[in-house]
Formats: sequence, C-alpha cells, structure tokens
Amino acid sequence: MRIFQLLTFVLLLSMPCPLSANTIYLFGKVGNFPVGASLEQDNEKVTGWYFYHSQAKMIRLEGRIDSGGKFHIEETADNKTTGIFEGNKKNSCWTGTWRKTAASDPLQFYLDENRKQTKNLTCTCDCLAKERVAEFGYTYRWKLKVIISDGIVKDFHAVQGAYWDTGGEQTCNIDLRDLKQDMSDAGILLRTRDASCRVRIIGDADTLWIVFGEISENGKDCRQAGDTMFCGPRAFWNDILFDRHTQKCKAIK
Repeated sequence: MRIFQLLTFVLLLSMPCPLSANTIYLFGKVGNFPVGASLEQDNEKVTGWYFYHSQAKMIRLEGRIDSGGKFHIEETADNKTTGIFEGNKKNSCWTGTWRKTAASDPLQFYLDENRKQTKNLTCTCDCLAKERVAEFGYTYRWKLKVIISDGIVKDFHAVQGAYWDTGGEQTCNIDLRDLKQDMSDAGILLRTRDASCRVRIIGDADTLWIVFGEISENGKDCRQAGDTMFCGPRAFWNDILFDRHTQKCKAIK
C-alpha cells in the first residue's frame, strides 16, 4: 500500500500543472462613456468584468472569440443578458458595437489593452472616499496614497474598511514596506515576497485603476501573505479608481 501511495504521489508531481489564463486589462469607451475592463482569454472562451467609470460597478462578461479575432461577448446581471459586445480584436485593440438587446440601436466602442502605458508614469495620488450605510450603522472608508516617479513607485499606502457607529471596525491595510516592484507586461506590479499578493496600477492620462489581488486565482486576494495578515476576518479589498484630473477616488464594487 505504501509503495502504491508513493508511486501515485510521484506521478502527481510529474504531471504538468494547468496554467491559468493571463488577465488582460483594458481602458476605452462605450459610446462617450469611459470604461475599464479585465478579461481572461482561454483559447476561444472569454470571461471577465467591465465597469463604467461614472458608476464603478463591476458587470460580468462572458463570450467567445475566434482565431481571426471576431468576438461575441455578453454582459449579464442576475443571470440575464443586459448587453452584447460584438466586433473584432486586432493587435491590442478590441473594437465594435455594444447593444442593450439584439434589436437595440448600437453604440460604437473601443477597448485598448493597457500594456506599457505606465512605463514612464509620474503622478501623485492622495485621496479619501467613503460611503455611509445608515441602515446598518456603519461607514465604508477607502484611503489611498501613491507616489510614482518615472514608472517607479516611491510610496504606496492603502487602508480600506467598515467602521461601525458603536466603535468596531474591520479593515485592510498594506503599504510599500510589505511590497516590492516587479517586472510586468500590464501596468505597474507590486507584490509580496512570496507573490501571494499582487497589487497592480493600471493607468492612462486620465485615470489610475488600483487592482488588489488576482480575481482569477484562488487564495490570492491580498488578505494575507504567509503569516502577515493584511485584512481582518471579515474585511476585504475593493479595487480603487482614481481620477487624475479631479484628484478624487472611488471604490469599484
């Protein structure tokens, strides 16, 4: 029995591990409305999320793309289709039309993969956002400070949490002492030593999108790294959207 178990263990070790699809981050517009998106492409299957900057609410995406770049992607809410993206991908650009239903008038859209736009980025982000939930007697707060000089992160500190009127709180807290900058083909990448927590800074001339954790990978939500806890038991991270013109930020939900 022990020999059989050992052989089984060796066989499992020798099997190749499945590779998760790389996340593609995009910025663009649907009609005149700025949007951001994150997509996973696994052969012909495409899944992910997108959000309008004005609303900062994640909308589910799922569809197909063929070998020539032609795609059909549907957005859904409560298991109902709420929009349809159709078009073509050429190089790093996804373009086409968006319709609320198949019979609706179309809006033109374009999405551009956010690859090297932050290579020489220089900016300072120092913002505070909050949302009151009076019904349950607490307030959400998000605080973010980022200083970047010529693509190098000089300072980074993020605090997010729920604060009860009675004095209790559940928070997440991480700063540059916990992270190091690493090479990345999508924005600026900060990660913990064991790479279990990754923070990405995706951006263009108008907006920064701070991504906490990897949605596509279980256990890599930046709530902890090794023995270091970044979040309380019931706390979690929201991505942050920062407007470089107004210097205001909001949580993406």
